[in-house]
Parts: sequence; structure tokens; C-alpha cells
Amino acid sequence: MVVRFRKFQKTSEISYDRRLVMARVFVYGDERWEDPGEEFSNEDVRRHLTTYFPELAQASIEEKTLDDGTVEVHLVKRAGTKGLTPGDVVGRLAGLEPVEYEAVALFRRLQSGESPVDLYPEIETARRELDEAINESRRTIDRCRRLQSCPSRRTPGGF
Repeated sequence: MVVRFRKFQKTSEISYDRRLVMARVFVYGDERWEDPGEEFSNEDVRRHLTTYFPELAQASIEEKTLDDGTVEVHLVKRAGTKGLTPGDVVGRLAGLEPVEYEAVALFRRLQSGESPVDLYPEIETARRELDEAINESRRTIDRCRRLQSCPSRRTPGGF
């Protein structure tokens, strides 16, 4: 008997064929999913579910065979480090390449005596580029402000 399943959908509908294969059921917490097909490994299913449950990125996989021959595949999240350390952040920031904005080059051209009237289209383009950079910086700062504080064993500098 083959159990046919719809790809990665939670469902209780099962249809049977004449060939016999062991069916898998994937379990995470209170959620259960039928086997998407034998062409998908347990690891493939775990990776797919990570899209919806990011905490499964480092999950372990445990199998348990039931009396009816069904294999329950349990996805068990593991405790791990979350996020970056301050040293990681500093290292990544230090590795960034400087950004050359068109506005800087235009400023130099204006200092050398070029007419702002002649450069108007380029000035407008540069202004939009800077506005977008400013807005992206603000969005990043806002996201950082919403982060939960993380305890540290060391006293921050300046205290």
C-alpha cells in the first residue's frame, strides 16, 4: 500500500494504492504533516519547514516507528546561540566597503565652478539616492531599537 500525499500540506486525507511502503509523519510540537513523498529526505523536509519555523534551522531529527509501521519523524529544536556577538558586529562593520554617493562627486564639480543649472538632472538623481540611503538607515535604526536587550556578563564601557 502506498500512501499518497499532497506536497507539504497538512491534511488528514489519505488514499491507498496496492504497493507497500512505510509512511512517514512529520511532527513538530502539536503540528503534524504527512509524508511529502519518498523523494524527499527527512533533512529536505526539515529545511522546507524552516521557512515557516525558523527555529528548526538547527533542529535534530528523531524517528520513532509506530505499531502500524508508520514512521514518526520528530523535529526537535535545539538550544543554541542567537544572533551576533558585539565582536561579530564590529568585525562585519569593519569589513564594509565605503559607499561613494553621486552627491559627493557633484559637490566637487560644483566647487570647481560648474553651474548648478547644468547639473540639475544629476543633482535630482543624487538627492533621491541620498534620500533612500537615509530612509534605509532610519529603518535599520528602528529595527535595532525594537530588539530585546541581551544580558551581558561584562559591564559596558562608560559605566
